Amino acid sequence: MRHIEKVEPEGTLTVLPKTNVRPLMNKRYTHLTQEERYQIWSEKKAGVSNEIIAQDLRRDLSTVKRELARNTGARGYRPKQAHNFAQERHQQKPKATKMVAELKDKITDRLSKQWSPEQIQGRLKRDNQPSVCPSTIYQFIREDKAGGGCLYQHLRHKKYKQRTRKPDARGQIRNRVSIDDRPGIVDQKYV
Repeated sequence: MRHIEKVEPEGTLTVLPKTNVRPLMNKRYTHLTQEERYQIWSEKKAGVSNEIIAQDLRRDLSTVKRELARNTGARGYRPKQAHNFAQERHQQKPKATKMVAELKDKITDRLSKQWSPEQIQGRLKRDNQPSVCPSTIYQFIREDKAGGGCLYQHLRHKKYKQRTRKPDARGQIRNRVSIDDRPGIVDQKYV
């Protein structure tokens, strides 16, 4: 029986008893938690092999290797940064579309006839057919473009790039003095 320190995100250490019996791996894949990433970091720092780390986490060996390969940089494996990167990757992955194949075919057909997504949505709604909002159609076009498709070429113009907005400077008095900082004699003034 060996003991490995488990590092919690807050920085506290917990000693966990470990056995030499290989545990069963998870039947269903789940993402690594921040606590598991800290445990990987702790055990790698202690010189434990990837195989043992995988057993301790009850994860597949490839999961541990992939985690270390993705998130080990010049300064080594950093669990907090690795967790943040994983969350960013999760947010950037394409979301499942709400469209069935029949609806995709109708949209593709009308886009090839130079219809705008707003026109397509309006016609589908008018004909009492299943409809999606124009932004979903634009998302479908972006996913098609990312997959090597050419639907974006049927749009009438490129996507409008939003400019960063500057704070409104109108109506701002320069060098103004707060009403709380005015002299006391002003309070005695009659209006």
